[in-house]
Amino acid sequence: MANINQITIRHFKSIDNLTLDLGNLNVLIGTNGSGKSNILEAIGILSAAIKGEVQYSDLINRGIRLSTPEVMRSSFKNEKRPPSINLIAKGDKFSYEATIHTMPNREYIIEYSTESLRNSTNLIAGISNRSKNRQMTLRTKQQKKLSIFPVQTERTSSIVPVALQLGDFGKDEAAVISALDALKKYAIYAPSTPVLRDFVLDTSSRQNLGIFGGGIAATLNKIFAKDKAEQKLLFDNIFRFIKGFSWLTTIGTATPRKELRSQFAGNSNVVAYFRDAFMKVNFNDLYAYDVSEGALYVLFVALLLVFPESPNIFALDNVDSTLNPGMVKITVKNIADYLKDNSHKQILLTTHNPTTLDAIDLFDPSHRLFVVERDLCGHTIARRIEIPEGVTRDQWQDEFKNMKLSDIWLSGALGALPSEDI
Repeated sequence: MANINQITIRHFKSIDNLTLDLGNLNVLIGTNGSGKSNILEAIGILSAAIKGEVQYSDLINRGIRLSTPEVMRSSFKNEKRPPSINLIAKGDKFSYEATIHTMPNREYIIEYSTESLRNSTNLIAGISNRSKNRQMTLRTKQQKKLSIFPVQTERTSSIVPVALQLGDFGKDEAAVISALDALKKYAIYAPSTPVLRDFVLDTSSRQNLGIFGGGIAATLNKIFAKDKAEQKLLFDNIFRFIKGFSWLTTIGTATPRKELRSQFAGNSNVVAYFRDAFMKVNFNDLYAYDVSEGALYVLFVALLLVFPESPNIFALDNVDSTLNPGMVKITVKNIADYLKDNSHKQILLTTHNPTTLDAIDLFDPSHRLFVVERDLCGHTIARRIEIPEGVTRDQWQDEFKNMKLSDIWLSGALGALPSEDI
């Protein structure tokens, strides 16, 4: 079951008013500049808002571009500029909504205007601007009813931490806390080859795996430290991803041998190695700075999915980065298969490679494909590609003459291509 069923974004960058109904695997396609990354970043802003207070470090550690806060608020030609950004997340047992103002050149870069947190039946906590005196309404555990508390006029702190400590969620408490915790840990990952190779340090300060590809060796060592049964389970899942590399027999970590260390590499005492089936002994362990960048990327994605301390909700921007078209399909298919057995995980992917789509099953309700584009006013919109009700798999294949979804995209039938190429 997906943690977040629906996201609504209003007045954020190129997005005027957009609602996405999410599954476990969510793939976003669109032309450059259509707003795919803006969607991922809006969820990141919501994630930071739920945490409690928002500083630039919160954005960095979620993979959000460091725009000035003033740029975050939409500004369209011939339209009155909205005063605030509105973000809503809904799950099976909860909903959270925040209306925020951006505050340039301040320690905390957003001010909370209004907020509400609900379980499946009740308002748990909320703040509105209806009263001259700002007040927080909270359904407390002790009194089992809504109580009113005064709050400061300029509010840079969220109600969520207070609600989690004092609020009465009733029978939904475990589900709400789990969903909020997952959303708080959300991040947008965009591994880069220099970081994966250990030539450049990962500047994000997330635990375990960094936003830009750091932390592979340290995460592998944490898996090696687990008990044998858990270790085997984790590595079985990891090898499901990397078995597509025919030359690769095993992975591990090691202190680099002096004669094999690159003078241009980082100073890590422990690095990941990849054993090559075709090379001589003593020269068949390739360190991260020598191995195929595709193998490094796929291992990073595998660790991000299977390592228990990784986020349950995250995004991969440009999942096709560094990969052969066939390996893109294999990797996304492995992601999809892993999610079938681990439905608490939820992923958003952006891609420009058509073969990504060949790993999606549009008949699986947990798979969602969105075409992201700009309308005539420049607003980012998203169309979900769905199988029409009542259409069978055979009928769908007959309609498109057994074409793969990648071919359907390239034919222009889905959109998401520059107009001159359709």
